[in-house]
Amino acid sequence: MSKKQYKKADDIQIDGNKIFSSVRKKWLSLTPEEQVRQKYLRILIEEYGFDLKQIAEEMNVTGRGSAQARADYVIWRTEQDKIDQKAPFIIVECKSDNVTIKAADYVQGENYARIADAPFFVTHNSRETKYWRVKKDKMPGYIEEIENIPHADDSDKEVKKLLSKLRVFREKEFADLLHQCHNVIRNREKKDPAAAFDEIAKILFVKVWVERELSKKRKRKNLFSVDFLKEQLGDNPLDMLFSQTKQAYAMDKIFEDDEHINLKPATGTEIVRLLEKYNLSDTSEDIKGVAFERFLGRTFRGEIGQFFTPRSIVEFMVHMVDPKECEIICDPASGSGGFLIRVFEIVREQILADADKQYNAFKEEIEKNLTLSNEEKAQQMQDKFDEIQTTIDQRKEGSRMWKLSNRCIYGTDANDRMARTSKMNMIMHGDGHGGVHHHDGFLNVNGIFEGRFDIIMTNPPFGANVEPSDKITEEEITVSSNVERRYTSEYGQLYTEAQERIKAAIHTPIASLFELTPKKQKKGGTEYGKIKTEILFIERCLNLLKSGARLGIVLPEGIFNNPSLAYVREFTEDRAFLKAVVSLPQETFVSSGASVKCSLLFLQKFTEEEKQRFDETYAAAKAEIDEKYADEIVAETERLETAIAKAKEAKDTDGRKALQKELKAYLKKMDEKKTSESRQLLKARFDYPIFMYEAEKVGISATGEEDQNELISYQSEKVSCIDRYEQFLSNSISIPNWHKRILGNHLPKAFICYLSELNRWDPISFCKLRWKWPKEKMKPIKNVLFKRVEPVSSATNFDQLQPITIHFDGSVDKRKIKYGKTYSMQMFYARPGDIVISKIDLKNGAVGIIPQNWDNVAVTGHFAVYKADTKAILPEWFHRIIQQPDFKELLWRNKVGAEGRKEVKLDFFENIEIPVPNKEEQQRILYYKQKIVNEIEKLKKNLSKAEVEVNKMLHGEYIEK
Repeated sequence: MSKKQYKKADDIQIDGNKIFSSVRKKWLSLTPEEQVRQKYLRILIEEYGFDLKQIAEEMNVTGRGSAQARADYVIWRTEQDKIDQKAPFIIVECKSDNVTIKAADYVQGENYARIADAPFFVTHNSRETKYWRVKKDKMPGYIEEIENIPHADDSDKEVKKLLSKLRVFREKEFADLLHQCHNVIRNREKKDPAAAFDEIAKILFVKVWVERELSKKRKRKNLFSVDFLKEQLGDNPLDMLFSQTKQAYAMDKIFEDDEHINLKPATGTEIVRLLEKYNLSDTSEDIKGVAFERFLGRTFRGEIGQFFTPRSIVEFMVHMVDPKECEIICDPASGSGGFLIRVFEIVREQILADADKQYNAFKEEIEKNLTLSNEEKAQQMQDKFDEIQTTIDQRKEGSRMWKLSNRCIYGTDANDRMARTSKMNMIMHGDGHGGVHHHDGFLNVNGIFEGRFDIIMTNPPFGANVEPSDKITEEEITVSSNVERRYTSEYGQLYTEAQERIKAAIHTPIASLFELTPKKQKKGGTEYGKIKTEILFIERCLNLLKSGARLGIVLPEGIFNNPSLAYVREFTEDRAFLKAVVSLPQETFVSSGASVKCSLLFLQKFTEEEKQRFDETYAAAKAEIDEKYADEIVAETERLETAIAKAKEAKDTDGRKALQKELKAYLKKMDEKKTSESRQLLKARFDYPIFMYEAEKVGISATGEEDQNELISYQSEKVSCIDRYEQFLSNSISIPNWHKRILGNHLPKAFICYLSELNRWDPISFCKLRWKWPKEKMKPIKNVLFKRVEPVSSATNFDQLQPITIHFDGSVDKRKIKYGKTYSMQMFYARPGDIVISKIDLKNGAVGIIPQNWDNVAVTGHFAVYKADTKAILPEWFHRIIQQPDFKELLWRNKVGAEGRKEVKLDFFENIEIPVPNKEEQQRILYYKQKIVNEIEKLKKNLSKAEVEVNKMLHGEYIEK
């Protein structure tokens, strides 16, 4: 191979398969590792000002001739210190380009630094540099990450100051600083929170761009500071730098062409001054992201705060869906881009780790080859390294990293501020922003359309409605012919079909695109009702997924447990496997300004074969149930139709109408019964396990502070939710089924339920009471209590009615009411011996019995009145069961509804199974306690009588003769 000597731009001398070491003054084999080392030497010289005479390379730091403890670079404070063999100043450990520096590398650097008694050490490759200081007053293993190392000409005083003050870039500290900047703008410029945020975002973006540019040019002080700002020309240098930053990202259209920094120069300078202590191009991307999210949540709390998901939740959800290289991900409500950024980071690390694995495997084989010289080995290793680097060069179209950045990450947000913030956030994290758009998440844009994604991850907006007046406009879906040709070329027939569907729906309600939207057929056509955004986002996400693809979504608790939303749960179960449900604590989103309790839902969409099997199973179940009731329905229908015909002949109009109403009600009832039984039969035949988890600590407190996190690494439990889920996926038997969640015992956080057992999705509802009665003695409440609906006539004198109060202990009191009071609600009678339930306070055990001597008791619709089947159950027996602590806990855990109005739904309550032994057994058990109570009362009377007798004795009335 011919040799050609040349100097690279960064002054690295390479001659064929040799590279020159300026420290050792000799040519070395050109390996990728050696290139990393020699490039960092140029930084130490040019940026930090160290002289070659202060540096040793590949030095044995043990002093015992061991080849196992050689530091890449050892740097002394001065040349004389090196000559005098004093303790060095800095130890440098270099790693191969594609290695993600791990904790083990920190330990190695720390060991070398401790052995050599150096106060600083550096871990470096071309992708990442971290700076550390050794705490000599601490045990080995205790190190502190810092922002930088000292420069060569720093005085002893400056070095001492660095050692005492340099500290790691802390998320909370930077978040506090951003908040301080925000307040400066609000106070000086009188801007609202959102406008103030926009200006901070612009300056942050300028800062990142400037510091990256300075770093590229090997400027020693690569910091965007007030001094740097003063060196610029013009009256408003900050705005000029903003124009240059916009130009650098012109293709991304992050900012409008006519957009400027809307701050007085003095205010802008103050913000730059506050931020100048941190170099954002050198700062860990992870830390910047966390700090930015902290700032958002603290500053906006419900204005912009709702657009981001706590980092701990993002981290957990991403690990649950487990993204891989080449999988395409979308967040149709991307907010600040948290999910997209974390997926990008994790897949990028996978790609780099795989590249490193490929290189190391090749290197190992080459080093075993005894027929090659060292130079030949080095050349082959370098060629292989260059080949691998080409596959991960993000700038090279078609490379693995280019595909990740440009073809795998997509997101959209309807809020323009958040869409822009998401783009900026992703640029800071290394890219992937090109697929993020300011657009309605329910509508297609660019590469976001149905049937396209391997993974959807999202935290959609809650609570708002999609109204019938929200219509699809032409400008929202129209793209130029050039753009359409480009997208058609990139995405193929799927894109074309998706665009045709959306074009056909122009000027119609957005909600008309979805099956879950309530509809009414009228003469003029279909009328669409309003619907909650979170419900439509479930359908939107399912539509965006490919067959067999995965979804992780944050949803309000009502989706999981509200009886009125059972149709949403059934719609979802008909299209995807429920893989996992994780219930989050109430305070998870409080620091973001949202009080709603949420859970996490993980789904896997059916493949075409699975969908076909599901549909066939459902059709067979329906046919079986139809056949089961066919004869009964025919007979009853014929009977009622005959009666209707006779009433018609007799011209009994009222009778005919009553019978027609009865027939309609009967058919409706039977349809509901058949649907319910068909679905239950389907679920039994299409059964599968579902992972459930009830979390208490998820890494964030109600104030936004860090907290214990059982989702990923739970210290006290030792086994995290992720660990349990992996056990579940591997069919481990260590996870109990839900039947072992017995109230009064330790409830397992993680458990398995089956589709056939699933009525509600929330883990909280999966618990049982510890009944040990035989199965034949257990009956649903609805089988022994019957609703009494006896309306009070509006003509009744309300002063004659007796309203009541039911306390949490089940006691009942009469309420006094003002003379002449009337009730706007319908009233209902409750007769002596009836069981009355306070609907809102059922969760607390507010269930009472009307005493036998009370007349004219009446309640409003806020109460439910039941008459006991006295042949089967004593009202006192039922009342005693309700007051059991475990039964009250069961009720409390199963309350649903909006915060502040949570209640136990009667349909849930009526289906709870309770023991109903024969009445003699009930009486015996109730009498067991009553017998003791009676004895106590008798003893109390005897005690009182004895007191009287003793007093008489004390007065001498009974003198012993």
